[in-house]
This record gives sequence, structure tokens and C-alpha cells, in this order.
Amino acid sequence: MSDNNRQETWPSAPAPARRRPVSFRFFVAVVVILPVAAVSAALVALSSDTSNRIAEELATTLIESATQHVRDDLQTFLGHAIEVSDRYERRVRDGRLPAGGDMSSWKQPMFDDLITTPNVASICFGNSAGDAVWLLRGQNWPRELELGFSDRAKVDGAKELPVDPATGTVGTKPIRVYKYDPRERPWYATATRAVGPVWTPIYFWFGEAGQDRTTGTGYTRVVRSGSGETLGVLVIDVTLQQLSETLARLPIAERGFAFIVDERGLLVAASRGPVNSTTGARLKLGDSTDPFAMGVATLPYMSDAATTTTPQHRFNIAGQPARATIRALSPYPGIHWRVIVGSPEAAFLADAQALQRRQVLLAAAAAAVSAVLALRLGRQVIRPLLRLRDHVRRVGKGDLNARLDLRATRELQELSQELNRMSEGLRARIELERSLELAMEVQQSLLPSDVPRVPAFDMAARCRYCDVTGGDYYDFIETGFEAQPRPLVVIGDALGHGISSALLMATARAALRAGARQQDGELSLGELTTRVNDVLCHGARNGRFMTMLLMLVDPAARSIRWVRAGHEPFILYHPATDTFDDATAGGLPLGIEPQFPYDEHRSDNLAPGTLLVAATDGLFEAQNPQGDMFGRERIGDVLRAASGAGATAQSIVDALDAALTAFIEGATVKDDVTFVVIRAL
Repeated sequence: MSDNNRQETWPSAPAPARRRPVSFRFFVAVVVILPVAAVSAALVALSSDTSNRIAEELATTLIESATQHVRDDLQTFLGHAIEVSDRYERRVRDGRLPAGGDMSSWKQPMFDDLITTPNVASICFGNSAGDAVWLLRGQNWPRELELGFSDRAKVDGAKELPVDPATGTVGTKPIRVYKYDPRERPWYATATRAVGPVWTPIYFWFGEAGQDRTTGTGYTRVVRSGSGETLGVLVIDVTLQQLSETLARLPIAERGFAFIVDERGLLVAASRGPVNSTTGARLKLGDSTDPFAMGVATLPYMSDAATTTTPQHRFNIAGQPARATIRALSPYPGIHWRVIVGSPEAAFLADAQALQRRQVLLAAAAAAVSAVLALRLGRQVIRPLLRLRDHVRRVGKGDLNARLDLRATRELQELSQELNRMSEGLRARIELERSLELAMEVQQSLLPSDVPRVPAFDMAARCRYCDVTGGDYYDFIETGFEAQPRPLVVIGDALGHGISSALLMATARAALRAGARQQDGELSLGELTTRVNDVLCHGARNGRFMTMLLMLVDPAARSIRWVRAGHEPFILYHPATDTFDDATAGGLPLGIEPQFPYDEHRSDNLAPGTLLVAATDGLFEAQNPQGDMFGRERIGDVLRAASGAGATAQSIVDALDAALTAFIEGATVKDDVTFVVIRAL
């Protein structure tokens, strides 16, 4: 073959490779995983800064909250002693307890009050002649109390006898006999120097030293008769041991500490560690063996700047960082203490560090789970979601009978069951709301539509319910058999609020109106109240009861006859003298004890302009956002301002309602509020 006929064959170019199409599962996985991974990385990057900020805010919030809690509890603790002091001052001033001579009648009330008021350690009264009577929780408490009498005229005239706390039986063998003059005690001198009731500096009950159970402070006051004559000095003591036990029960004591020091820097109470030494001397923080107290002792806790300009102090406890707040505590005259509350930083940083670790784990888990879920997303989720969308649309249009059954996965099946339950619940809710609206209409119809017109008196009332229905009640009942109209004004407060309280209120109303019609001759408020009480005692369940105040208005005598069954005392304001009276006499609430006798009282010759305000506890205890109560003093201020020329009962009701609305600053009242105003013309 010649060269001319030769053919050359060139190698052909390789064919381009075909790309495999990306699968839908892979595409979804990439689309889902990449954003999750990016977000997870950002979360991990920010977690350190976030954790530090959260830890700082958490530390500040926890310690500030705990400090306020300590201050509130201490104020409440001391307030119990003040309440007991007020009670005994009235008893002595009114002559119900003797200020001299045979003072054995003091034993029973002192025993009752010490047993029922655990915050009080002792009750003592000494007169100006040097005689005294006292009951205290002594060395052997809680096995026995110690009852003491002191006769200054006798040598070694002070004698203390054991009292059984269970039975109140007084032993015959003295615990100790010694010489005692109350006028030489610190509490007596403190009271005579002060211009009013005051807390004493910390002092020892016996001698110049002692343990924390016989060291304390007392709320002391001079007791005078109605004519101003000095009868003696009364002191209600609390001990450092009781104060420390109160701190130890607070939540902050579980992982932190709380200390109280007085104006000399000596310990008053401690949630941990002693406040008195083994020899009985009082300790400073730095003298305590507790590591927390020794750590706090390095702070400038006696400086005024420490309590006003420094939010929190940082220091070390056994080499570990900690922080604390120092706040002044002066709730009552004579109390000038400092509250120190804190915790090791590890107690609250551990939560923040655990949160940071959980964030990292959750981010990693989210990325892993998203890869698995993405591959199954199209097939397993799209169609059930479309069915779910259609079902929600039907329910949204009002088809509450629609049912959904998503069988794709167990979770979707549970979701369909919950949605079906939700539809049933919505239907039941609508029916319940309709029933509540009907109940509200029925209850509103039970309240009087107008106020009766009575010669010599002007009356008005108002009622606010905190729920659709409530347990407050007021009424004006005509006593038709009287020659001259004398309406029976009623105000009541059933326990709680809502449907059950409304039913109890309706039962009381029916019994009261029926009983008022069955009265023959002169209307006896005591008998009428007893009848209503018997009805409620027979029908009440689960401890339901209510308070009630009945007032019969007598225009001819310009008087008010009244019975108080556990209800808030009404306020009687005399504008001419700018004085107030509280009607405190009364009996048990209705529905507690059958056949309970109720006494009738009266207020006669009410001068023109005199105001009577009867209310449920919802008015007195209404709180503003800061937690302050409306209280009787504010009511008195409103009455002074609103009782001028041209005032009417309705205008005073409007003024009280406006003052309450302004006080709560737009918040919702937490209890029913009802009040009635009666004004003498």
C-alpha cells in the first residue's frame, strides 16, 4: 500500500461527564443544615458574653430581692410585738388589766398571747411603785414558761414560777427568788426618756452577759390612764435567737448568708454562726468563727456610704469570690440596724455556666437533628401540614365540630388529638362564658337598684367585683312593720370570690330577707343574725363562711343600731371635731359556729354631718403596684376632704372610688370591693 493511500486516525476528544442531579433530600439537608450551623456558631460565639451578662444581672437581682425579703420579714417579725404591745396598752388603759395590787389576772392573757405569737419572747409590765408582772420563754423553753411577780415592798420580792405550755398550769415551787425593781431595768428607762413607744437598744435579761435566747430588744412604752396619769411601763421582748432563727429560715440562707448589726457594729442576728460568744458577750462580725461573717467583716458595713451609694460589695470568702448588699433598716423608732445579705458567686454563677454548656450542646444537637429531619421533611411533613392548615381554617371559621386525624407520625397524631381537645375546650369555654354572663346578670339583680330615702340620713353604696361574679354583698331592706321607715343596711363578704362565693352570698341574702320579714314587733338584730348564721352553718361546705355587718337606721332617734359578725369595723367620722371612731365590738363570722349569740350595739345622737363608712376588706387591703395597702388612714383623708359644704353620701362614695382608682394606678383589684356611706343630715 502506497503512502498516498494511507489514512491517519486521530484520537477523538473525551465526551463530557454527565453530572448527577442533586437529590431533593440532599438539597433540603444543605438548605436546613447551613443556616442551623451558622446560627449555632453565632450562639456559641455569643454565649460567653451573654453568660457573663446574665450572671451579673442574676446576681444583682437575686441579692437585691433577698435583701428586700429579709427587710420585709424583719419588719413583719417586729410588727407582731408591736401588735401585742398595743393590745396590752389598751387593756391596762381601759382597766381590764390592773396596774397595781393583785396582778394575777395578767397570767391568762399573757399565756394566750405567748402561745399564739411565737415571735414574742416575753411580756412584762412594771408600775411606778416598783411592782411588776411578767411571762417569758425562759431557760427551759419549750418545756416550760416562767411566770414572775415582783413586790418592791418586800425583800427579795421577785418570784418566778414554772408554767406548763401545754396546759397553762402554774407550778408551786419557785424557779428563783431575788430582788427585782423594774424601774432599774434598761427598758423602763428607755420608755420614760422617749416621747412615745420605742424599741430599746439590745440588752441582757440577766446581768451584763448572756446567751442569745436571753438577749434581745423590747418594744417599750409608758402606759397612761385615760386622764393622763402614768400607770407604768410595758415592754414586749424579742430575742436575738428568735431573730437569727427567722433569718435561717429564709431561702437565701440555703446558699448564702444574712446578718444584722446594730449602730455599734455588734451582731443582732445571723443566718449562720453565733451572735454571742461562749462567755455571753455580744460579738462583732470579725469576732465570729463563721467564714461568711469574717469575710463580710472586711466590708465598710458601718459607713453610711456603704448603704446608699454602693449597690453591691465584692469580697472573698476563703479565697472564693462573693458579693453582698448592705442596707439600712429603721422601720420603727429605736431600730437603727444594717442588713447584710449576700452569697458566694459560685452559688449563682453555676447556673449561668451550666446554661452556657447547654447552649453549646443544644447547638450541636440542633445541627445533627436538622440533618436527619431535613431528609424526611418533604415526604413526612408537607402533606400533614397541608391537612393541618385546612383544619385550622375550618376551626377559625367557627366549625368547632371539625375533627382532625393526622396519622403520619405519633407526634402529629398527638397534635391532632390536642387540636380536637382544643376545639371541645373552646366550645365548653363559650358555653361557660355564656353561663357566667347569666350568673353575673342574676347576681347584679340581687343587689338593690336604688337607695331608700330616709329622713335625717343620706345613703349611697358601690360594689366592684374582681371576677365576673363575686362574694361581696350589700342590701337595703325595708322593715315594713315599723311606724316610721327604718331601713336595715347590710354589707357582707363571703370567703374568696367567684361562683361559689356568689352562691354563699345569695343564700345569706335569702335567709336575711326571710328572717327580717318573720320578725315580730321590734326588730332584734342579734336574733336575726343568729338565724342567718344557723342557715349558713347548716348549708356551708368546705369551710365556707362570710362576714356581715347589719345596721338599722333610726331617723327619729338619729341613731344606728348594729351587729358585726366578723366583719371589718365601720368608720365613724365626726367632722365637727375631726375625730374617728371604729366599731370594733362584734362576734364570729357567719357559717362557723351554730347557735352563736350576737350582741346588738348602737351609736346614738349622731350630729349633723357625721359620716359612717362600712366596707369589705377589699377596700382596706387594695394594693398599688408597690405593694402598699389603701388602708384606713387614706380613707380618713378622703372623708376629711370630701365632707365639706354641699357634700352628699353619693359624692363621698364617688370620692372614695376615685381615690381607690388613682391609688391602684390602673391595676386590677385582687378582691371584691364594696362600701356603703351613711351621712347624718
